[in-house]
Formats: sequence, structure tokens, C-alpha cells
Amino acid sequence: MTDLITSCSDPRIPVAIDAQWANYTRNWERTGHAIFLQVPGMTLFTTPINHPQTNGVITANLEKEKVVDAISKAKDYFSSLEKPWTWYTGPITRPVNIGEYLVKEGLKKSHDMLGMAVGLDTLNGSGRYPMKFAVKKVDSPETLKDFVYVMSLCFDTIKKDSRNDYYAIEEAYGFSDRLPKQSFLGYLNGKPVASSTMVLGNGVVGVFNIGTIPKARKKGIGTLMTLIPLQEARAMGYKVGILHSPAKRSSMVQRVGFQEYCKISAYRPA
Repeated sequence: MTDLITSCSDPRIPVAIDAQWANYTRNWERTGHAIFLQVPGMTLFTTPINHPQTNGVITANLEKEKVVDAISKAKDYFSSLEKPWTWYTGPITRPVNIGEYLVKEGLKKSHDMLGMAVGLDTLNGSGRYPMKFAVKKVDSPETLKDFVYVMSLCFDTIKKDSRNDYYAIEEAYGFSDRLPKQSFLGYLNGKPVASSTMVLGNGVVGVFNIGTIPKARKKGIGTLMTLIPLQEARAMGYKVGILHSPAKRSSMVQRVGFQEYCKISAYRPA
């Protein structure tokens, strides 16, 4: 563990937020279920899951005169595979106005994500659990099955027809506590109801997959599932946590102490 970002005043924060978004996906490269194709100026990735968020373009760094050709190649690649896909842009994307090119070439902005960060020594929240609530690490096929079930109820990325594919990817990733990606599962009255994932890298800890199934919401569980990975990383020596939040969730993460530093934008074929 080297070159940690030790403060939210560090100018590298936006770059770390952007890089960690790509890093979450790149963790699947070791599974054999995802393909990462490095071409000049960008990385194309595909997974068995037919959702635009799980196939796309990351870390594009292109010269202006090569942008149109790169977009055309990406469109042809995903069209040949019949895959829905997303082109992600952020602080490390070049050129900085690539969104204008994407729109001119037939893509449409799908959404923005707020790139947020918090100092782990300034976390807000007591971390007290509701009655009959417990948290387990996803460390076995059994807990992974519960994790996939919760994810399918919380996120449109994982639906019934893609649960098996998502399970296969995560199972192939493995359960070692030495891996940089670790997931957590919240149980209420013995039933799986909430999820979150911790990803270490780029000098920070990233929190992903924060979700609570509908019938267990408004009990403070989402806040807890956000705090748990951050507290674990803090115990390991990390100083800064980051996440990528839709605007509708920003009030919850702001209660934990997160502040906005940048935006990650998603463009998809119109």
C-alpha cells in the first residue's frame, strides 16, 4: 500500500475518483468472464451482462483529430457484438470536451454521477445497527448468492435474466480477503436486505453497490452500509474514501461527510 492520498485537499482527488470508477470494472479482468480491449487512446470492455453499464469505453485519452475515428470504432465494435454500451467521461478523459463529439456522432448523455470524497477521520454517523441487523462479508458461495439477490432488487443492472452471469463473474473473482475488492451484506431479521462493495486502489478506498431493498429502507441501513467499508479501510490505513453518487442520493452521502469534487458522465447510443 503506497502513495496514499492523505487529505481531501489533495489535487489528485478528482483523478482518483475517475480512475477508481474504471478500477471497479477492471477487477473483473482476472475472472475470465470480462474482456478488456486496449486500443490506441481508450479501453473497451465487455461482460456477459447485457446492460449498458457493464459494457463500454473507459479511460479515453485521445488527440482531437482522432476522436471521431475512435467513436466510430467503438460504435462498430459494440454493434458487432450486439451489446448495449456506455462511453464514460471524467476528469482524466481527453479531450475535455469529448462529450460534444459524442453527441455529434449520435450518442446522448444518459446521466451524470457526482464524484465525491470524504476524509476517513471525519466520518459522520454513529454506525449503530437497527435491532436484529447484522453485517457479513461476502466470503462464500452462499453469501454471494444472497448478495446477487439483493443487487437484483436494488439495481437495474442485475435482473433475473442476468443473475447467473453476475454470480459467475463474482464467484470467479474469488473470496480472498487479500483481494482489492470486497463486498458486504446486511441482514435484517436473518434476511438479506442491503449491500455495499469496497474497492482499494489509486490511493483511496472506493465504495460501490450501496443498496437497500425497498421494504427495508428508511431505517438508516444505507448509511451503515456506506460507513462499514470506509471504517474497514480506515483500519487498514487509508485516509480518503470516494464514491460516485447519483444526485438523488447525494443527501444521504453528504450526511456521512462526502463532498462533491467532480462529475462522471455517461453517454449511450441514442
